[in-house]
Amino acid sequence: MKKAILGTLAVSLLFLPARTLAQEQVDPQLIQQFRADLKQAIANSDITDQQKQQIEDDLAKIREARQDHKRRAARSALQDLKSQLGQANFKGGDKQKLQADLKQIWAARRGE
Repeated sequence: MKKAILGTLAVSLLFLPARTLAQEQVDPQLIQQFRADLKQAIANSDITDQQKQQIEDDLAKIREARQDHKRRAARSALQDLKSQLGQANFKGGDKQKLQADLKQIWAARRGE
């Protein structure tokens, strides 16, 4: 089950457009770094299948909101994702790395 969820999540991350998680002014490299760090963190984690599914659902909501040009919905889904990542039990420095990635994305989105 874990491998199936990881596989699905990995495929989702590969097809998630680089600009999906934020507005156009965010450097796509920030998004790519977040995707790579998230994939690695999940592979190393002890998070439950339910938590993985919630993360996957949040990513799908972000992708859908982006496709529908609904920035408020994308922002809400990104906030949900941030909350899920904060609650997940990642190993080592993975949680801090993901939080730092999201902080950079939020800062770039605000033009800081």
